[in-house]
Amino acid sequence: LEEEEGPTASMAAYLASEILREHCAEWEEDASLSGPNADYIKVLPTGRAVSQQDHVLWWNDEEVKRLFEGGAAYDKATALREWVEIEGQIIQGMLVSDLAEKGMGLSVSQVRGAVTNAFVNVLNRSLFLGEQEEQMLVPVLDMCAHSSTPNVQADIDVKGRSIVVKTTRDVSAGEELTLHFYSTEFEGHEWYVMYGFIVPYLSEATQTA
Repeated sequence: LEEEEGPTASMAAYLASEILREHCAEWEEDASLSGPNADYIKVLPTGRAVSQQDHVLWWNDEEVKRLFEGGAAYDKATALREWVEIEGQIIQGMLVSDLAEKGMGLSVSQVRGAVTNAFVNVLNRSLFLGEQEEQMLVPVLDMCAHSSTPNVQADIDVKGRSIVVKTTRDVSAGEELTLHFYSTEFEGHEWYVMYGFIVPYLSEATQTA
């Protein structure tokens, strides 16, 4: 994800600030503090215990070592966690300073939690769409599951802020709609580390079919 590190960090910083805005609105019981993305923010996963979703950024070092050491995912998971730790500290510092200036009394731990949750959501919900494969979060569309053989594709008009979703083949009633999240076909373990789900390894026969 080297090429996307900049956009990922920028998106996480913005998303963390929006998450904290909603925390403040809830804490102050003042709906006027909510932002334009409030409804979207409220449905995002916020941790293992409450969302029934998992991600390596929510694990501790012992879990990573116990479950991954010696396997293909260990180096990637460790590198990702180290990178997020460094970027997260920078973002956290900026947000703590901003909140202090605005007189919003959220703790450092709350800010850090929001930053971690923001990175999790950017990593596992980002889509790379359009001719330039721009990284973006698209409410509702990001609920589509990934598939190596998707049945829908999305065309994005960033300036017009419009999204057109078309099927790539006939879709039966009740059939799940799927997208291809990323142009690079990750290895199975890489999908798990980045997105939190497992994609079966493609056999040589399947790859050449």
